Amino acid sequence: FEDFQSKHAATLLNRYRDEYLMFNDDIQGTAATVLAGLYGAMKAQGLGPEALKDQTILVCGAGSAGSGVINTIRNALMARHGLSREEAGNKFYIVDERGLISTARSNLAEMEKLFEDLSSFAETDASMEG
Repeated sequence: FEDFQSKHAATLLNRYRDEYLMFNDDIQGTAATVLAGLYGAMKAQGLGPEALKDQTILVCGAGSAGSGVINTIRNALMARHGLSREEAGNKFYIVDERGLISTARSNLAEMEKLFEDLSSFAETDASMEG
């Protein structure tokens, strides 16, 4: 499906994942393209796909596309490269129009309505907020 608001798209994907085959272009399409691009970048550098686990990833934007990208890369780091959920989450820095998102972000709970599990990716050093 296309052009649902982020909060509705993520909810629908999660609610019906075991009952229907579903695909959201903004969340899953962008994520698949970015993950393929990262693996291509590893190959272009003469590295194998396992090099992904050694990268630090900066994501600009905390909308539906950003959430899909981050969750997909984290899932790949866990499933294909053996990282724990916490280790994989610590590979990311997320910035938006207010700067780096940290656990000190005053509206972090509100942001999680649009970006599932954002707090697990947020920088834990509150002094880096913004």
